[in-house]
Amino acid sequence: MKTVLLVSPREPSGATWLINCLLALGVKTYRHSPLGMWHRDGGVWRLAEHEDLLKKWLPVLSEEEAFTFRDDIEVRWTHEWPDDRSLNDQILFFVRDPRDSLFSRFKREAGAGDYAEFLESPDHLTLLKRPENWSLFCESWLAGKSVNVFRFEDYKADALGTLFQVVEALGLHATPELVSQAVERSTFEKAADAERLYRLANPDDVQRINRAGAVGSWGGEGVDRAVVSAIEGAAGLTMERLGYGLSGDAGPQQMSYKPNVDELPLFRSVPLPRNLLGTIAGSKEEGCRLAWLADFAKRISIPDLRAAGYSLSECRMLMEGLFVLLEGRRPDICVGLRELYQVQFPQTPSGPRRGRLMRALFDRMRRGLAK
Repeated sequence: MKTVLLVSPREPSGATWLINCLLALGVKTYRHSPLGMWHRDGGVWRLAEHEDLLKKWLPVLSEEEAFTFRDDIEVRWTHEWPDDRSLNDQILFFVRDPRDSLFSRFKREAGAGDYAEFLESPDHLTLLKRPENWSLFCESWLAGKSVNVFRFEDYKADALGTLFQVVEALGLHATPELVSQAVERSTFEKAADAERLYRLANPDDVQRINRAGAVGSWGGEGVDRAVVSAIEGAAGLTMERLGYGLSGDAGPQQMSYKPNVDELPLFRSVPLPRNLLGTIAGSKEEGCRLAWLADFAKRISIPDLRAAGYSLSECRMLMEGLFVLLEGRRPDICVGLRELYQVQFPQTPSGPRRGRLMRALFDRMRRGLAK
């Protein structure tokens, strides 16, 4: 059985369209493991009960209860960062213009907040600003050995042609009629109907996932020009690599991701291309990044984080990352951060201690001494 990875950034990029098409073509797709999402019932596969939420995202799951999957290929989809093993797999990378996808994520998660502040909020794992995080995530996966890139914009312009390209990349044997039927079962209207039906059956679910599904909406939704320039400055090099033209005159910036990539536990297991790491430690940009994080940590509050779209577990991981970067540099700020952490997460080790434990563990792993 061949396993292929379908990767997309966390920002809404249209990957669920492709997942739905693959299911309609009889390709088993799943998130973490096949048996975590599906269970075998005789000669067919059924969606696990705890994955019922996926019916909100994938209309084919509401149309069928029993699936007969191909036995030669399966696709695992993920928004997670790569490791050495995953970069050796065949990768379908599905991406969208960040000027659209970041705004879509903002409307989905934060709603009525300030968009500029949303973009400035650090990612809970990398502690990078959101456009920087998008860029580094994309570059880390594009470094894989076998990567096929598919863009949201191309799917919107020619869904049938895009799916034929995917079918060819996967080496699937599917008739034109089957491919056409898969596209028809995966339209935006089908997805919107599936979401509406799911929310009727689950009235406590208030998050809207299908908004406009449009291309280039960043230029006409009242987004401040300075915000667009900030996205292009932080992510412009990656945007140009993916075929997204820039609208500003300033041009993209060569970013430095230090000290985050040197000190945060996540990056001990992520094989980043070394040419992306920017300037040396101690640079002016690193000092600015730390000053920005220190200012963010001083103003941090759980209600504000939740309103900005962070889950409770993401709040915890964000605070732990701040401890890792600031405990030896700004102990004055870490005092208040520690008190807030202990009140909000009393069942976990204190923030600085947990941060030291994480760093010690990954240091031992790097030296091959972890047990």
